[in-house]
Amino acid sequence: MILPIYYGSILIATILCSTIYIFIWHKHFNLNICLIMTFIPIACLGHFMYSISNDMSEAIAAQKEIYLGSTFLQLFILLCITNLCHIGINKWIRTLVFIICTLTFIASITIGKADIFYRNNSFQIKDGISILSREYGWGHTAYYFIVVLFFLAGLFTIIYSWNAKKQVPRTIILLLLIPYLILDILQ
Repeated sequence: MILPIYYGSILIATILCSTIYIFIWHKHFNLNICLIMTFIPIACLGHFMYSISNDMSEAIAAQKEIYLGSTFLQLFILLCITNLCHIGINKWIRTLVFIICTLTFIASITIGKADIFYRNNSFQIKDGISILSREYGWGHTAYYFIVVLFFLAGLFTIIYSWNAKKQVPRTIILLLLIPYLILDILQ
């Protein structure tokens, strides 16, 4: 019973933060930050749905929602970092990375239908907690690879900006680094 309350509280908090963001910066939207503020509640909704799931189909649907949020969230965080550090990324590279994220999400949609992301699934409720046991497929390994790649790219960008980009204030770089490390450790 505690997990649904916990995830529900986080969902409400993220929706509240996104709403505050909309009202405070209503005329100065940065597309990447807007997408981050959209995908965080989507991922939190997936975690909340998973915590209240009663059968395998509900748990799998929640997992798909979590992967929707987390797959694209990594991309938009990286794009936000490069934007704040004044590092331009070629349009073709951005497009290619977006396509890779889309293909990763499409692979996650196959959960329960094909062996790409999860090979075997089983569901049980133990002590009131929903547990989806799974055996990961090659698509999930690719997902982890992409998450690590995005993390390293963002970390490299922050370190590079600290050392080479003198026009970017150090406080901005430090304020990027701390939540970035915390976010990726928690994920």
